[in-house]
Amino acid sequence: MLPRARAVPGWCFVALAVLGIDAVDWLTHLANHRLTALWRLHAVHHSQEELSILTTYRAHPLVHVSFLLSAVPILAIEDNTATPAAVLTVYACLGALPHANVRWTYGRAGRILVSPAYHRIHHSATGRLDINLGTVFAVWEVLSRRAVFPARDRAATETGPAGRSRSSRPGAWGAPC
Repeated sequence: MLPRARAVPGWCFVALAVLGIDAVDWLTHLANHRLTALWRLHAVHHSQEELSILTTYRAHPLVHVSFLLSAVPILAIEDNTATPAAVLTVYACLGALPHANVRWTYGRAGRILVSPAYHRIHHSATGRLDINLGTVFAVWEVLSRRAVFPARDRAATETGPAGRSRSSRPGAWGAPC
């Protein structure tokens, strides 16, 4: 726990908690990709063929347990301030939005915040899966050299398990049912 620091405004500790939560989320997500036992559980999340905000929560229950580590930053600042529920709600919404099935890049803010187009590269049907792991902030990928920003003129990236063509799936648009 950080010692009580009365001279520091409470909003500084809230900002520190949010950055801490995001950093721990990023490390946990990296572990879910790098450790075989965790990947086998996390792969359920990556088997989603069509991204949606609900993809955020489509995971093995033990993967959700691994993300409980993100409570550590809140506990670390507990003696200085409480992180408001509104801040945690906004963080959760910003964390779910990258799975939305939209091509948003957030423009210049997309270099700081994880946009749907940015995170879609992480869920790509081909290529590396250990890139663009962020929840809300892209800074962790930039610092670890794992950031791959979307090109403006690029079409939407195919998602889902590698080797499965969208047009060959039963029920896919234009495919026989």
